[in-house]
Amino acid sequence: MFSQFDGDLSWHRHTFEARKSSDGKYITIRLNDQIRGVVKKMLEPTRSDVVLQFDTKYEMQSRPDAHADGRFWLTVDETRHEFRTPQIKFYLDSGEITVYFHVSFP
Repeated sequence: MFSQFDGDLSWHRHTFEARKSSDGKYITIRLNDQIRGVVKKMLEPTRSDVVLQFDTKYEMQSRPDAHADGRFWLTVDETRHEFRTPQIKFYLDSGEITVYFHVSFP
C-alpha cells in the first residue's frame, strides 16, 4: 500500500482516507487523495480500540513501512495510533476509474 517514496513528512503532511464503495463491498484506501488499493475490511489499530470513520482524512505520523504487515501511525482524536499495513488487492469489480486527458498544443 505504501512505497519507499512516500517519504519525508518534514516537507509535506500526508493524509490517509478510507472510502466505502456504493455497494458496501469494498474499501478504497487513499494516501494524499491518491488511490493506493482496495481492502474488504476496515483497518483496526494495533493496541487500542479507536474506530476509523469512512470519508474522513487522518493525518499520518512518521514514515510508513513500505511492506505488507508494516506499521504506520495515524492521528485519531488528537492521539497517535499504530496500524498495520494490510495486504492490498485490486478486485475486478472494485474499479474506481479516473480519466486524465493530455493535450498538446503546437
